[in-house]
Amino acid sequence: MSQLIITTDVSQIRPVFNEGTAENIKRYNQLKKLFENTKEYRIFAEPVPAGGQKVAWHTEFEGKIIPFRKLDEEDQETAKGLLKTEANRLYKTIVAIIDEDANRKRIFDLIDSCIEIPDFDDIYLVQNADGRKNFCLVRWGFINEDFNAPKNLIANLVPLKVASVNIRAIKGNNKLAEKEKIYFEYDGKVKEFVTNEKGKIFLEDIKLLTKITAYQKDKDDKKQYEQEFLVENDTEITFYIGNQSLPKQYVSIQTMDDRDNILANVSLRVQYDDVEFESDTNSQGIIELGELFVGTKVTCHQLKNKNIVKTNHFEVQQGKSIYFVNVIEHKTKGNVKIRVIDENGELIPFAQIQVKFPDGELKYFESDEKGLFEIDDMPFKEDVVFRQIIDKLPQFQQIIKFTDENKTFDFKGKIVKTPFDYTKLTVKIVNSNDEPISNLKVVIENGIKSFNQITDNNGAVVWKEIDCSKKIVVSVENKGKKRKEEIKCEGQETNHTIKLGKKVGMWWLWLLLLIALIALGIIFGPKIIGAMGNNDNTDTTQNNIVVVDSNIVKDHAGMKFTVIDENNNKISNAKINITYADSTFEKTTNADGEVIFENLLDSNAFATAIITAPSFTEQRLTFKISHNKTITLRTSSIEISEQILPCGTQIESKGYHSTIQTFHMKKDKGTFKLFYNMFDIADKIIVYKGHASNISTDNIIWQSPNFENKSHTVYVNFESLDSLVTVEIQGGDTTRTEWYFKVNCP
Repeated sequence: MSQLIITTDVSQIRPVFNEGTAENIKRYNQLKKLFENTKEYRIFAEPVPAGGQKVAWHTEFEGKIIPFRKLDEEDQETAKGLLKTEANRLYKTIVAIIDEDANRKRIFDLIDSCIEIPDFDDIYLVQNADGRKNFCLVRWGFINEDFNAPKNLIANLVPLKVASVNIRAIKGNNKLAEKEKIYFEYDGKVKEFVTNEKGKIFLEDIKLLTKITAYQKDKDDKKQYEQEFLVENDTEITFYIGNQSLPKQYVSIQTMDDRDNILANVSLRVQYDDVEFESDTNSQGIIELGELFVGTKVTCHQLKNKNIVKTNHFEVQQGKSIYFVNVIEHKTKGNVKIRVIDENGELIPFAQIQVKFPDGELKYFESDEKGLFEIDDMPFKEDVVFRQIIDKLPQFQQIIKFTDENKTFDFKGKIVKTPFDYTKLTVKIVNSNDEPISNLKVVIENGIKSFNQITDNNGAVVWKEIDCSKKIVVSVENKGKKRKEEIKCEGQETNHTIKLGKKVGMWWLWLLLLIALIALGIIFGPKIIGAMGNNDNTDTTQNNIVVVDSNIVKDHAGMKFTVIDENNNKISNAKINITYADSTFEKTTNADGEVIFENLLDSNAFATAIITAPSFTEQRLTFKISHNKTITLRTSSIEISEQILPCGTQIESKGYHSTIQTFHMKKDKGTFKLFYNMFDIADKIIVYKGHASNISTDNIIWQSPNFENKSHTVYVNFESLDSLVTVEIQGGDTTRTEWYFKVNCP
């Protein structure tokens, strides 16, 4: 879920990064990847280009958006504490997951530059329905263009890179030590504090990675009960007066690879003191050891098939509760193959399979013509539920755990014979000797839609999805010979062959008859003609020739255009402006929606057309000159947006019955959930890969089977190099249709 905070113009502010907004997007993705497990990156609003110098800032937080400036003075003070906590969590997380000082400094510098803002107006509070408050920064990574523009506005508002330390003093038999004087040395200074009635001392805003020495003094003013600790997070330290017992520390182990990525489900053998056990880390890569004495030496062996593959050691320190164990990465996810079979072991093609993943997410897959399908990034060693969808209900449930060694699975289902709505059509063009004809243009008309392809070396063209409910006509022309044939669907796959060449039939009989007639004319012609022309027995030297006048119908010369609307109605008075060979021509369609351009004759050339008509959206297209072309105009109540919206945005009809919208999916391939509600009037929805400017039938990745009403949820697989998909709604009623849809992130 993502919601827009504000759209701003960044032309009058100066970017901290060299590349401006493009660098902001790059840094945002870096932060998102860095904090993807803990989500601290959400303090930065996501920048989305909105055209020109404008940027739309979005937040993943849900709730009411309130500018910091609009809070009253008391609420602002409360908000500062929350902002301090959220901002400092960025730095504390880096300290926790990265050990090397150089890498810590590099990422600290990245956060420092990102957290710059030009004005306090760029701080927003997002409060959800439960009252939880979160902060989000817009225009981050920018400062004012003014000379000597102020910097570090956030750092001046709240202290950064700091933590709080809670010291609990214990003495005697584990009793709280109240009103005890304790000294603390850090940053080259000595500070003296006295415990309160609960034996506690609070140190606020201590710089991260500060080393603190705590001690008391004896009567000779010498140090005693000295303890040292490192401030890596908000922490509680137990100070033992008199050192009556060794302190304890709560300990967790977290497994990570050599790139500091958290690894889950790693098998470990843990040893300390006289304790030894084996366990797998959880989904966060953690094993909880509980409280151990400070100074306890712990050994962690990484196991694979019960064999030790790597060993780590650490010693429990006071004030440090989590210990990162570097392990060899073993795949926790991978690609798996599924074979869908029936009770006899026969493969089931085109089976609909529902898969429920361990996190509860549902995805839908379809087996191919061989009954196979693959799933990317399948989690290993976790329960995954498979069901076959039959009559819209999940059936034949099977649960399986995949491993890196076991990545194939036979799902046992049932063959379901269903009527087909679409077919995969293969048309093969051959000559009279059944030899394939390559590089030949083949045109198919499927209802009001028209497609064309060029035959391959086998003389074949393939269309993956043809609507069987519409008329299917295939046309081809070769060496002046034309052939047009109507095709009927034969099932999920339809194969059709067209033979071009001379027709062999009873032509030789007609030839013999013609020869006979010519011979009769030579032998008897003069007598017959004389008899026909001279009924009064008068000689004549002129033959009487009778000519029967016939109307010779010729097909039109040039290129004919037919303009129709989305309901196949002819559009008259549509203007067609043609640019061809450095010339421009314009004509208007007649009552049948037709017009002929006589000078468009070269079938190897291209031309450009602009088609306009009242109440319809202008259409521009470049086309190859042919004999006929049908153009469909959309009504002007369609909204075509050039703006790229983030996935997770909901779109609804607002005075237009159709729409075309493009969404950024954040990934170049995956599966996303598409929810749409068409209410009472049936509409159609189509999903394309790429931007709205590139929509075509070749780029369709999913479409509703026909015009539908009510609400539906589907899962769409996509692959798009630019991480964009475009959704088109075709309204079923131009005056009163109503709909909305939501493209969720993959």
